Amino acid sequence: MDRLLLVSEVAEQLRCSVSNVYNLVAQGRLKCYRVGAGNAGLRFAAAQVQAFLDESEQTPRGRGANPPAPEKAAGFTMLDGERLRRAWQKR
Repeated sequence: MDRLLLVSEVAEQLRCSVSNVYNLVAQGRLKCYRVGAGNAGLRFAAAQVQAFLDESEQTPRGRGANPPAPEKAAGFTMLDGERLRRAWQKR
């Protein structure tokens, strides 16, 4: 069995903050082992970190590529103070 990584080591490998690693675990995007109580007992196999990276990989876009259109919010197309106030009062 390979050596398990600490949260700080995973953060260093991913070049992100320790809190970001905790958030990825909480979101279920990064799998880990719990070997103790609370967050102090989180450990990671290299394969788990690699699986996260594989799932997170994105295809680079070339120059001039159109970004995806943002999804429109249901009911409101622009913020109109009066419509927003009426909708809030109907709740």
